[in-house]
Order: sequence, then C-alpha cells, then structure tokens
Amino acid sequence: MSDAPSALHYPRPTSLVERALTPLLRFLYLPGVFQRLYLVPSLPAVVRKPYATEKRWWGDDRFTVPEELRDVAGIRRDPAAEDEAARTAPLQDWLTIHPEAVRYIFKHGWRTFLTTAPRVQRANRRLKVLAAAQPAAAPAAATARAADPAALSRALKERGRELGLSAVGIAEHDPRYTLAPYRDAQLGDRVVVLALDQSWEATNTAPSVRSEKAAFVAYADLTDRGNALTEWLQAQGYRARLHDFQGENVILHYAVVTGLGQMGINGQVLTPSAGSRCRVTSITTDAPLAIDEPVDYGIHKICDECKICVRRCPSGAIPARRTMYRGVEKAKLNMVRCAPVVAQAHGCAVCMKVCPIQRYGLGPVLDEYNATGRILGKDTDELEGYTFHGQWYGAGERPRLAEEFLTPPGLVFDATRTAPQPGAHRQFR
Repeated sequence: MSDAPSALHYPRPTSLVERALTPLLRFLYLPGVFQRLYLVPSLPAVVRKPYATEKRWWGDDRFTVPEELRDVAGIRRDPAAEDEAARTAPLQDWLTIHPEAVRYIFKHGWRTFLTTAPRVQRANRRLKVLAAAQPAAAPAAATARAADPAALSRALKERGRELGLSAVGIAEHDPRYTLAPYRDAQLGDRVVVLALDQSWEATNTAPSVRSEKAAFVAYADLTDRGNALTEWLQAQGYRARLHDFQGENVILHYAVVTGLGQMGINGQVLTPSAGSRCRVTSITTDAPLAIDEPVDYGIHKICDECKICVRRCPSGAIPARRTMYRGVEKAKLNMVRCAPVVAQAHGCAVCMKVCPIQRYGLGPVLDEYNATGRILGKDTDELEGYTFHGQWYGAGERPRLAEEFLTPPGLVFDATRTAPQPGAHRQFR
C-alpha cells in the first residue's frame, strides 16, 4: 500500500465560522449544561433527512452460506477463561475509566452533538420515566401467556417490527457481561436486544459530520422505539427497563448470542443486512421470553478473506489476526491509536464504511464469492475510498498520521487504566 506524500498533523478548524464558534460552543458540554439540552427544539424533519434512519426489517433478507465459509455459530469461546476473567477483572465502564478522552471527543464534536443531542436527551428522559413506572405484579393475562414463551416472543418481535426497529433478539441475562457498576440494577433474567439500521447514504460518507450525525440520530430513534417496546412489555404486566445507548452491559456479546450477527475483524458486530451500520441497545425484563440462538453467517471466514478494514484503517489500529481475549476469540483493537482518530475525524468509522457487508449486504457478498472467489468491491474506490481531513484516499492509499495527530494537545488516554476515575460521569446522563 502506498502512502500519501505528507504526514497529517493534528487538525485545526477549517473555516472562519468553525474557528469562531469552537471556543464558544465548548461550554455546552459541561455536564450541567449538556444534560439540559433536551430543552433545545429539534431541527425540522426536512433538515434531518440527509442523515435520517432507515426503516427496514432485516428478517426479510435472504442468503445462503456455502459450506466452505462455515465456521462456528456466534463466536469461538473458552467458557472457563470467560469465568476467570469475570471473576478476576469484572468489566468496567469505559466512559468513566477515560473521562478526559470523553470530554475531548465531546468538545471537539460540537458540530455533531449540537443538533443531535437534544433528541437523544429527550428520549433518555422518557426512558427514565418508564424505568420508574414498573408494574407491581403480573396480571392474569400475563400469567396465562407465560405458559407459551414462544408466543410472547413472536408478539414482542412483531411489535418491534411495527415500531420500525430493524431486528429484535432475546438472550438469557449473563452477569459476566454486565458492567460492574450495574450488576445489581438488572431486571429479570432476559435481555431483549434492539437494533436499528442507520442511514446507508450518510454512513458511506464517513468520516464526516453527516455520518456521525446519522449515528446519533439513530441512537435517538432507537431509544424512542425502545421506549415504546418497553411500554408494550409493561402493558403485558412485566417489569422492563430500557438501557440508554451508553449501555450497562456488553451489547456486542448479546447481539452475537441472539444471532443478530457475528464479530467482524474490525472489532464490531457485523449483521448480515447492514454490517456494523446500525445502533444496538437492550431491555432487561422479567418477561418469560423464548431465547434465540447464535448463528454462523460465514462472517468469520469472509473477514479472513477480506481484511479491507485492516488495510484502510487510518491509524493501523486493527490487527490482522484474532486472539483469545477474556475467553472469546476476537480482534482486539489498539485503542491508543484508534481513540485519537475517532476524536478528531468525526467518529472516523472508516472500518464501517469500507466493509463490503455494510455497503452491499451479506447476500451480494456471498453471491460474488461463490461466482468468482473474490470479495465484492475489494480494491475499488467505490468501496475503499474515503476523504480524510479534506484529502481523498483511493484504494491502495491511506493517510500518514504524524505523532502530533496521535497525541494532540488536550487528549489524555491511558490504556493501562482499569478502574473508574474519581469524579468521572457519563456525559449523556
């Protein structure tokens, strides 16, 4: 792979307006101010159209995985190692371990958050109201339905489809994958996983403000629709609580075990219909729902053949091989190199943008592989090209990042931290 001729240094605002507004608008991301952004009206729908969410139920998509791409359902696991990791090093909240990095990202992302955070905050306020309004006991109708968990699950998924969600999966609660501060806050023994497809067109402009806005608009829509599904469960007489998009558990784990997708080599769950171009959250509930199973979509071996994201990552943060980590086989990203780029390049998302499953869907990727043995779109500018800080990088090129870019003034990121920092908080709450 060839590199661009000159190295990129840490970015500066690119217009007079941005240079003028950046110092003024950073005060919005003080905790007390940010949490009151729900008072700011939303932009008209016509203005939001360029990054509006998709409304598509993934269950309608069809594809056949050839035998040579079969591997394991879900993800390869070592249960003993999973147990040991949970016992000796309980999962912590990344946002409270790295509060300085969170503040840096928010302060430098005002162009995204200024127009999207009010909707997210309003959805989160409704979430809190519903969490406080739990049924006291299941009525007779709920007790009768409990005799048929499969029927309740079908009704739940159909309601999710009616609400405009892309997918709904159901898992048994696993305390090993609940963040340590929230282990005592879970309701019941079921986790309902909700996924929502974000804008295809906006995502494929990444890294960009438009792409990042599409992600946060999808979070707001996902929370709104999750609130409605939570109300539905509560109306059936069950206790149910939606988690905000920052999460209280490892949502990637639950997306895999419910069969919504498999872990890609980019460290994200790749769904067959949208790759990682989606937002995912969960509801914990005591509803007696039938549990879904993990699925082998052939994604592991597709990733092994592809590895476009490994080559195209601006900072080289994605390893080419998976390793066992906390008892599961995955590609462990180098966050020391990833975090600065996410902070300074509108969330980056290059690894999402260049994934052929994201752009084309698994079906066309499998069809191309069956016909030619090649990965659809590989080595083409259509799939692999992107603009990074005003410069276009086609297939075979990627930015050269100077040390100043990876260690910009004001960004503190200590990868050795394992515990929450004193006074740290979650920005959106």
